[in-house]
Amino acid sequence: MKLFIALFLMVLVTVASQAQYRNDSTTYVIKIQKYHDMRTVGTLLTIAGSGMFVAGLVTMADNLLGDDQKFENGLVVYVLGAASLGAGIPLWIVGAHNHKKYSEKLRALTLNFNAGASYRGLTLRYRF
Repeated sequence: MKLFIALFLMVLVTVASQAQYRNDSTTYVIKIQKYHDMRTVGTLLTIAGSGMFVAGLVTMADNLLGDDQKFENGLVVYVLGAASLGAGIPLWIVGAHNHKKYSEKLRALTLNFNAGASYRGLTLRYRF
């Protein structure tokens, strides 16, 4: 009975200590999702910003010598479009680049059985 309790406690300690470990694949999945969202937001900001940019320019050009209120409205839309473009393009580029990088790292992460003389068991291997 003592042996059974001792083995049971050893298993509990081992399982509890291994449960706290967070492997690289989990980290990569989290980063891939983060950069996918960044790429999506950057794409949406860039598309919306370019439309607002052009609409603002057209509105300002049509009312250059006419209605001051419409010209000011066009100026506001133009500035908002330029700001959206300025924020969207870098988000899109960085998100796409890092999404690709971490997706490739996740694909390169493998788990193998090592039957060598020096160490027997499961190993984690990175391919570069």
